[in-house]
Amino acid sequence: MTTANDMKINIINIVSGINDVNKLEKIYRDIEGITSNSNDGINLSKKSNLEDAIVKIREGVTYQQILEEQNYKPINFTEFRKLADQIEWEHSLDELLAILD
Repeated sequence: MTTANDMKINIINIVSGINDVNKLEKIYRDIEGITSNSNDGINLSKKSNLEDAIVKIREGVTYQQILEEQNYKPINFTEFRKLADQIEWEHSLDELLAILD
């Protein structure tokens, strides 16, 4: 069982390895928000990470333009099957499914 002190040490080790000032500032703001909140360590007034990921969609962009920008190359089932058959699996399907249980 992981204790609070173990978690603190793990967090310190992870943060010590980060050299990006922007990432460290974000971590600092997140921790500051958690510790200053009285709702059991959860800052409900802060927007979720999902909201941080939302960007505005460009208007007037066609589906074809998106495909070209993403360098999309379609593949049919036969081509997919050939590639899939070339994969050398370390485990059988039954072993992989057993891991999910």
